[in-house]
Amino acid sequence: MGPVAAFLAWLTGGVAFALSVYLLLKGTPKPSAKFSTLFILNYLGATGIILTGDIFNLFVFLEITGITAYALAASAKTPRSLEGGMKYLVVGSISSTLYLIAVALVYAHTGTLNMAQLASLNLARDPLMWAAFGLALIGFAAEAEQFPMNGWAPDAYTGAPPSVASLFAGVTAKASVYALVRLAYTVFGFGDASFWLLVMGVITLLVAEGAALNQKEFKRALAYSSVGQMGLALVGFSAGLAPGFFVLLAHALAKPLAFLSLGDEPVDGLVRRSGWRGVLFGLASLSVMGLPPFPGFWAKLWVLKALLAKGQVWALWLVLLGALMEAAYYGRGLVRALSRGEGKLPGWAEAVPGAFLAAGLLALSFVPTGLYGFFVRISPDILDKLGYALRVLGGAG
Repeated sequence: MGPVAAFLAWLTGGVAFALSVYLLLKGTPKPSAKFSTLFILNYLGATGIILTGDIFNLFVFLEITGITAYALAASAKTPRSLEGGMKYLVVGSISSTLYLIAVALVYAHTGTLNMAQLASLNLARDPLMWAAFGLALIGFAAEAEQFPMNGWAPDAYTGAPPSVASLFAGVTAKASVYALVRLAYTVFGFGDASFWLLVMGVITLLVAEGAALNQKEFKRALAYSSVGQMGLALVGFSAGLAPGFFVLLAHALAKPLAFLSLGDEPVDGLVRRSGWRGVLFGLASLSVMGLPPFPGFWAKLWVLKALLAKGQVWALWLVLLGALMEAAYYGRGLVRALSRGEGKLPGWAEAVPGAFLAAGLLALSFVPTGLYGFFVRISPDILDKLGYALRVLGGAG
């Protein structure tokens, strides 16, 4: 485990802990024993994706994460949740099969499944390994919510309970995006693949934000927003690695906070119906839409600066377009949240874990430069193939 894996393990663990507190206070969906088992196994699978050093074990953890996610997406047992779970099952099964074919190709060609050994073989010189990488890229695109394998996400997010939607946004997607980046740069060593990651990320961002802009139900807009943010993260990783980590961090705190505070309620009048939940929702929305000084603003800023530094101006303008669309529908959602609403909503179960996530957002607003410097320092861990091999295999040479 290097600094990048350690950071992501802490990040996903912190989000999962906050969601666990929420479930303890709110009550676990019935049957509680099955739901709790699926929840813990999903987090286990995501942690395994982050920490494993073997590409077949990566497939095993992908399956653990995927199978539990299919069931969790359908756990509300409503027509919408069942539809979302079924779509996730179909797309996820196809994508994991493609990744398994990639693993078989790599093993047949190299005789090893160890990531460190594969990193030392310079696979980028072999055309067959480019084919394997393409299959692996599509294979992880479903869990990472990347186009064109993300069609399941809007229905799964919208139909699932708030805790499950938050788990997908704050834990599962983060681990899968990291797996894409680790496979591309470290295992396969395809530095040129950054262009393809950039293209995939930009398309994902624009398609998702355009769809979110046309949604009347705000929870569905939140679902598309999560997809778009994962596209932005991939753009950040392709442009300079460090901006991608900042996007993952900002989104992992803000989006679960938005899902928990909104719950299954309409956004209209949320502030008047529940002061606590309205404040938390507003804080999360301001960060995601990119208002300074919140982390979402700094994440977008550093992605744009990285694209400008690499001379990818076309991508910069497209990312700006996506950011403007995102700001438009989040602004519309905030206006609706401040409108008149009838009745009162309970908010204490959401307030406790929400305060934990909100404190993280506010703290990061005051240390963006130092935090970005930290990401710059740990980013070489992705590109240092020799250091990765020594850490995994041990020894000094």
